[in-house]
Amino acid sequence: MNQTVLLSKLPKNIVQVIFIAIFSLVIGACAITPDMPDELRKPIEATDCSRDPCIDFIYLHGSRPAKTGATKKEKKAFKEQIEVLHDWISAKLYATPETQQGLLKNNALHINPKPVRFYWGNMSETEFQVVQEMLHWSSIGKGAPGWLTRIVQKLFITGLHDTYWVGKYKNTRTVNLAMHDLVTQSIDNGRKVILFGHSAGGMAVQNYVAYHWPVVDMQELREVSKNTEVRNALKNIALKTCVRAILESGTMEIAADGRLIPRLGNETMSDMEEFRRFRQALWKEKIESLPQYSEKYCVPKGSVLGIVTYGNPAPVLEASITDDYGSISLLALRYLLENNLFWLNINHINDPLGYSIYDGHDLPQRVAALLGLKVKPGGGFFVSGTDDTSVSVAIAHSWYWLYPKKFASALARIFAEGYQKRIDPSE
Repeated sequence: MNQTVLLSKLPKNIVQVIFIAIFSLVIGACAITPDMPDELRKPIEATDCSRDPCIDFIYLHGSRPAKTGATKKEKKAFKEQIEVLHDWISAKLYATPETQQGLLKNNALHINPKPVRFYWGNMSETEFQVVQEMLHWSSIGKGAPGWLTRIVQKLFITGLHDTYWVGKYKNTRTVNLAMHDLVTQSIDNGRKVILFGHSAGGMAVQNYVAYHWPVVDMQELREVSKNTEVRNALKNIALKTCVRAILESGTMEIAADGRLIPRLGNETMSDMEEFRRFRQALWKEKIESLPQYSEKYCVPKGSVLGIVTYGNPAPVLEASITDDYGSISLLALRYLLENNLFWLNINHINDPLGYSIYDGHDLPQRVAALLGLKVKPGGGFFVSGTDDTSVSVAIAHSWYWLYPKKFASALARIFAEGYQKRIDPSE
């Protein structure tokens, strides 16, 4: 009996168990984390955030939806992976001159030895279970193509489910507000923050800073707006705020075509003059409350130092505003470049889900041209980077925590490259 026929007669669950076991053994054999030398551990162990100014590293996982009852196990695995990864990242950042100078300000700042983990896999549990049930239709197939197809389908949907899920505005908002609670806790404890997002987590991080950084200057919005009502309503308000505050306050909304428009901007009534007066009164009320919403939802300037995305399948920020004030993604990039912040986008060269973003030296000019607004570089930088090793496509998307020492080395090197190329008008 040939091997194909033999495999086709095995129960489907046994075949999947065999496949997963072999796959796990291969990964385990390849991923041997080396012990950290004592000299690299010293600055980590010497840090006490009760007395030292610290940076909290907040980590978001990628596609890690949990089956019913498996959330506790998934959270434990995520916790263990991040503990090892965080140690190596901290050690390499302490040991690299450019990160010591550009990030840690020559020992004025320290890295919190305890990583902050944001597990959000259980948020999509209901939808994930539905998708898993939908895959059962393929059980009617027989033979080798049947079981192989089912395995590929399950691996594919497990790997990409969260990416699609978090791309929906409703889900993005849910994740971002939960993340904002963690960021706020760190800020209230007197700490700076750096956000780390793997895979779909990178997508969530990108959306978070786009919505919660104070990237919108209301007077600038008034000047560039073609909408007379917008210009009149913003006449007496000087405020730099974030998109989340604008949306949560009800001041504006995102139209179906992506435009940022006044609340009720598309509504009509039989008596348009009466409706115009009603809308102006509503706008006045909402505008006056915007500072309180800004305080609640916007990240204070300088509190989030930068972001690190890796294995990132969505390098272009999801939500965009394409009308009067450009796109949220471009506003976030401009804010980053002007305010001494950074964005490292790191992907293993064989990672099929990791994409680079344009990071040429003329990025400020390109952003300015697309926005139709000036960009005044202030030491911030964005840089994409890769690391080339012998890891295959099959496990490259997991390389970042399977080989934490190598990933940490790549991260420190890529930060150094971006820091050296930054445009700082003070220099």
